[in-house]
Amino acid sequence: MNCPACGKENSEEIQFCEWSGSPLDVPVVNGSGIATTELPMVSFPQAIKLGFKHYFDFNGRTTRAEFWWWALLITLLGLIPFVGWIVRIALLIPSISVTTRRLHDVGKSGWQQLWGLLALSPLIVVLLGAVFVGDTIVYTLASLFFYLIIIFAISIGLASMFIHWLAKKGETGSNKYGPDPRQPTSQQPYEPYEPY
Repeated sequence: MNCPACGKENSEEIQFCEWSGSPLDVPVVNGSGIATTELPMVSFPQAIKLGFKHYFDFNGRTTRAEFWWWALLITLLGLIPFVGWIVRIALLIPSISVTTRRLHDVGKSGWQQLWGLLALSPLIVVLLGAVFVGDTIVYTLASLFFYLIIIFAISIGLASMFIHWLAKKGETGSNKYGPDPRQPTSQQPYEPYEPY
């Protein structure tokens, strides 16, 4: 087993590195080479609580688990007949803030979520252009089909890029947007989650 602090090979039976003395069961090494412990993944109730706690907070970072649990909540509440759209509008601000913090975790600006809107906007422009411009219906349908294929390919590419950012592991250690949310700090003491 390799030591997380110095990287030297150790036998499987020992608990501490023979060279550095570091514990061998610590999985995370921060940017300075010091082995640290990683906080456990947030649960669904914790993620929802954090989403509402940071309702208007567009600074800092958030983990993948917190983001995807929040996305699950929005999706499930959006499926409720007659009130789903009201819930989505009411939770639009915290959804944008959670997405912004998630992008910060991978080192991207929160403004990068505009790529998601950009993936949809050309489709609307082409549909409106097809309705209001064109000499004949055949010309309009043929050009509409051609543009829809191109826009579909661009939209799939932009959506894939955006989902990749949201799904990839965040940067280890602090980055320009704040400390690593997976690492315990003096500002965020580790409090184990206790079920109800």
